[in-house]
Amino acid sequence: MRLLSLVSLLALMGCGEEKAIITDTGEEEIEIPTRTDQDGDGWSVEEGDCDDTNFLIYPGAEEECNGIDDNCNASIDEDFEDSDGDLIADCIDTEECDGLDNDGDGYTDEEFPDIDADGVADCVDMEECDGLDNDGDGEIDEDFDLDGDGFSTCGDGQIDCDDSDASINPMSTEVIADGIDNDCDLQIDEDDTALVAGALLITEVMNNPTSVSDIHGEWFEVYNNTDAPITLNGLLIVSGTEEHRVSSMEPLILDSMASFVLGINGDFNSNGGVDVEYQYDAISLSNEADSLSISVADIIIDQVHWDNGLTMPDPNGTSMQLDPFFYDDENNDLGASWCAETDPTPGATNEICETVDHDADGQLSMDGDCNDYDSSKDTLDQDGDGFTTCDDVTPDCDDLDPDKMPIDQDGDGYTSCDGDCFDNDSSVIPADNDGDGVGICDWDCDDNDPFVGATDVDGDGDIACYNDCDDNNPYINSFDLDGDGFSTCDGDCNDNDSSLNADDADGDGYSTCDGDCDDNNSSVGITDIDGDGSSACYNDCDDYDPSIQGLDLDFDGFSVCDNDCDDNNPYLTPVDEDNDGVSV
Repeated sequence: MRLLSLVSLLALMGCGEEKAIITDTGEEEIEIPTRTDQDGDGWSVEEGDCDDTNFLIYPGAEEECNGIDDNCNASIDEDFEDSDGDLIADCIDTEECDGLDNDGDGYTDEEFPDIDADGVADCVDMEECDGLDNDGDGEIDEDFDLDGDGFSTCGDGQIDCDDSDASINPMSTEVIADGIDNDCDLQIDEDDTALVAGALLITEVMNNPTSVSDIHGEWFEVYNNTDAPITLNGLLIVSGTEEHRVSSMEPLILDSMASFVLGINGDFNSNGGVDVEYQYDAISLSNEADSLSISVADIIIDQVHWDNGLTMPDPNGTSMQLDPFFYDDENNDLGASWCAETDPTPGATNEICETVDHDADGQLSMDGDCNDYDSSKDTLDQDGDGFTTCDDVTPDCDDLDPDKMPIDQDGDGYTSCDGDCFDNDSSVIPADNDGDGVGICDWDCDDNDPFVGATDVDGDGDIACYNDCDDNNPYINSFDLDGDGFSTCDGDCNDNDSSLNADDADGDGYSTCDGDCDDNNSSVGITDIDGDGSSACYNDCDDYDPSIQGLDLDFDGFSVCDNDCDDNNPYLTPVDEDNDGVSV
């Protein structure tokens, strides 16, 4: 009875399963197992309580998201999401920089820096060739700069156009005439000093094609007007308000005196059969009035305007072309230098325009101008003399002078075109009879005397035909320079002094050029009449008395004419030295 009561008591206390055993005597006894429930949750360790110190943890308990096996099934938080599969439920997991959504909030590595804002944290991001610091290490595209010059071939910033050469990058300086884009601006040799105004000429324009639409068939031609190649890379094309920069990774070289075609469409089969060497965009050429220019930096190299037929040609279905005679910077701006080409020649030298007056004489070759490059030759009789410069047999030598014509009117064998100055007088011919270099028509006053002619031989401004008595001596001529009525040809000894000339005014046989000191007094002359060694012009006061003369023989400063009483004694003079009224 006691035993049963004890069993019942244990059952009430929640004991473990009873177990029947057979004793040595063969009697059946009931063994009561040992049981300990320390936390009072009704479960002991032996019964599966995995934490007998926490009454909230026991087999069959409700699992909570706390990182604990609440129901003792050897799994933790098994009923909760584990987005990253690390066996840690999202609700207690913390975000790590691993490219996963560790905490299940729908974001990955959201607590870590993402410098390039691509949604991938720097700590797991890989460097890409995009001009950004993808991995947050402070360097940009560091794995893609092959030549180590600090620039790569990727990104939206400054692109290295040749990552195999460190000297070529966006910070380099353009090297002229090497055919390389050194500074990676898609222009080659753009600072070429050869590109000055007139170096390139716009020589042909197709602005209004008819075989194809304008947007497929417009093109224009440029010509290298220099003696050296020119690189076209970097040229700015402007039409109205539209612009296009010539850009190419390859150098576009135009040789000297060669042409180059640029067009809106590079397809030969759809652009009207034109070999376009460079295709541009964003440029349209108006059919009526428009302008087209090419420039580099601030230099307009060439510019052409067309004006709906006012001065320039206005063709449909063919090109406007510059006549090759006017391939220069000035004439190619003039509408008169252009024509509508019946057979366009893109890329080749233009044909001569029949509608262009090359010599500006008012006549075209198609109208009969026998030489459209010489304004002195045309079919018009401009002076009305019956002859034109284009006459085959008798061309007029000067169609602006009616007195000059190609016929011999006086029968002397010469025409006015041959220099016959009087074609009505057969005695006057342009020949030089005396061989002095001039004839009668050249104003030779004596064409039979070679020493008399119209040529100033000695260069003194006077000729033999104008009384130059010695045309071989520049100091002798017929000019009266001092106005005394005599020239050097008249014997004037000094034609710059009117007091000296060759005139013997007093008839004493001497002129002032001979030393006559008074050419108005015949008694005063240079002749020593009395033979005393002195003449009237040399102080002889009486040239008829040899004892009286003007010579100072004793050198006392006085002569007989000065009242020297003894001109042989220097101590006797007419001077009253002591002022007593009497001289020696």
